[in-house]
Amino acid sequence: MGPCQGRYCGLTVLALLATANGQDMDETGYTASAPLKPVTLGELAAMDSTAQNAAEQSINKG
Repeated sequence: MGPCQGRYCGLTVLALLATANGQDMDETGYTASAPLKPVTLGELAAMDSTAQNAAEQSINKG
């Protein structure tokens, strides 16, 4: 997703996905992502294993 995290383009993306899949917008199920903060590789490398496990679980739920 772009810098707006779907807050500005979300409805347009939803309409495009619905049209491409032959669905209503309600059926498509698109939702915008929560705002995220960019993380450097150095920050990722410095994470302890507890934080890494939490991050992986969050991504896998996603």
